[in-house]
Amino acid sequence: MLSRINDFADFSKTISEARKHSGNISTLKEFGLFIGCFIVLQILMAGVGFILEFAFKNPSGDLTVLLNLLTFLPVPFFMILLSRRIEKRSLESFGFAQNALPSVAKGLLIGLVMFLAVVVIGVISGQYRFAGFDFSCSYFFIPYLVCFAVQSFSEEFYSRGWTITYFSKNHSIITAVLISCIVFILPHMMNTGLNLMAVINLFVFGLVFAVLFLRFDNIWVCCGLHTMWNFTQGFLMGFNVSGIETSSIIKFTQTSSSLIAGGSFGPESSLIVTFVAIITLIVLVYYPKKV
Repeated sequence: MLSRINDFADFSKTISEARKHSGNISTLKEFGLFIGCFIVLQILMAGVGFILEFAFKNPSGDLTVLLNLLTFLPVPFFMILLSRRIEKRSLESFGFAQNALPSVAKGLLIGLVMFLAVVVIGVISGQYRFAGFDFSCSYFFIPYLVCFAVQSFSEEFYSRGWTITYFSKNHSIITAVLISCIVFILPHMMNTGLNLMAVINLFVFGLVFAVLFLRFDNIWVCCGLHTMWNFTQGFLMGFNVSGIETSSIIKFTQTSSSLIAGGSFGPESSLIVTFVAIITLIVLVYYPKKV
């Protein structure tokens, strides 16, 4: 598997473009800039959250969830500014390939198929139960789709588009991928219901997104998958998304909080998701041609 990931990186125009901007920077300065960037992002996101909460006067329910997702808005803008000004990098070095729309469409399809597989396995195994429909919240369809897209794009841009390419300049691609997986876990650490199984699944999903990024050689496919996974899991199917509860059109309930089904964190802390993510990873790594 490691050799295949190295092969994807060797043929990646994105990684090649990023490595053009490598320099003689010490490891201390490299990680110092990275940590400093992370801290600034947390401050910016907190600032946006404060502004939104003030503007909407103590929001509650779905509005609170939507506004929390929108706090990710400053992430891509700050990352582009930082990289253009300090690293002097091109947008191509982040994975901004020209085939954006087809790549997003592929990602949306993969994300939908993946979560439908989770639901089917859960229902067949008796872990999930269909509980009906609720179209009273259908007016939230577009807001949730847009806000999940904002959150997903921002996380992918930072965790894959910047982190992998940033560390690939002076380290092996495997090191860069592992760091990106750890970075992907961090924003979820304070979420409701986080447990060891959830952390493991987040790490595996980090690998899935990293391989997707390298294999398709762009960030758009990752954004599509991430958006559709969260949107389908939450607003369409009624499961908690990394511990976050939303309204939903279709209702499914967990019959237990077992390791197989997941707990209050949602399916992402379940063995069902572990299985689906690992199968997806194997297909992405070993499928003989690009899909």
